[in-house]
Amino acid sequence: MRAINNANLQGLKPELTLNNTEFRSGIPASFGNDVVSITEDETGRIITFSETNVWSLCYAGMLNITEATGASIINTYSASGGEIDPNGGEEPGPIDPPKPIQVTIPARKTLDGKAPGNAAFTFLLKDENDREVERKNSSGDGQISFAPLTFSDTGRYQYTVTELAGDDDNIRYDATVYTVKIQIGFDQSTNTFWKEVTFLKNGEPYNGDALVFANTTKEAVGALVVSKTVSGNKAGTSKAFTFTVTLMQNGDTPNGSITYGGVTFTNGVATFKLKHEESKTITGLPAGFTYLVKESDNSGYTVTVNKTKETTATGTIEAGQTATAAFDNYKAGNHTNPQDDNKPKRNRRDSTTVTTSAKTGDMSNLTLWVSLLVTSGSALAGTAAAARRRRRNR
Repeated sequence: MRAINNANLQGLKPELTLNNTEFRSGIPASFGNDVVSITEDETGRIITFSETNVWSLCYAGMLNITEATGASIINTYSASGGEIDPNGGEEPGPIDPPKPIQVTIPARKTLDGKAPGNAAFTFLLKDENDREVERKNSSGDGQISFAPLTFSDTGRYQYTVTELAGDDDNIRYDATVYTVKIQIGFDQSTNTFWKEVTFLKNGEPYNGDALVFANTTKEAVGALVVSKTVSGNKAGTSKAFTFTVTLMQNGDTPNGSITYGGVTFTNGVATFKLKHEESKTITGLPAGFTYLVKESDNSGYTVTVNKTKETTATGTIEAGQTATAAFDNYKAGNHTNPQDDNKPKRNRRDSTTVTTSAKTGDMSNLTLWVSLLVTSGSALAGTAAAARRRRRNR
């Protein structure tokens, strides 16, 4: 078989097939106008092409022709025209099949924005039928090194990459689903495959240089409840008192503005007002933070905190715990001062002070006074009688 006007015999598509009864039907329709004639002699068929678009058929297809017909391919070259002819030319050298092409999926892992170090996380690579292709752990520097995917045929392929959630309750595992779409094509001019790889992140186009799985550590948090009561019959229950809460971390207040449980702290300080029997709960406070709670607008009141003599509340936020800062303001009146509740009671029998004066309007001791009066009178009468007897005896 002889090919004229193309040294490399480029272009005959692999899907071109020949049979001994109908040769033209095996030629793609797009080449129909390029085929000038098809003749046959005792040595084989001769296909004559026009000058235009002659060698859009690839060499791999030529090899298919030889396998189907038992013919050989012989290269000859001409300045014009193009045909495949069984006569003349030189035998071409052996044609190497295209080398397989590989696709590497770049992926990495972070924990709190950094490489995970000794913490290993597991990732799954699955094909479009949800079959596991590979299971891989991240390295200390966060790299997830799946083995390259190898392709030796053209086509479209799809894979998914996900993280296998672990059992550490202190870590939030990334639930992202990455889709990897791969198209493999063939370059006829170089006898090589080419690839096109695109990514989707949870169904949306993703253009990052790697598939990034970002795990975070669940922050250990606690809460603080600030409550307000007033006592004493001169205390007003409608008055609002101002509270200032200061947070500190390692002895310093955090910078910027951040909200915990609906309370906004600016540079670590938040203020709010509370009335009698009102409270404020501040949730999500990082464990280890220290707090200081102060009250103002309380002139004329005696302030106690958590039933102690303290006038401020301080402490450290503990994970999973709720700290309490209960403020009570007392204003003098008939109501018992709550501070007196902790004082020992005095037994009136132990008193060394005796009151001898009668209470005004108190009639309970009238008999006593009458008895004293009678006794005094009798004593005076006796004294007078004795004096008269002494005078007579003289």
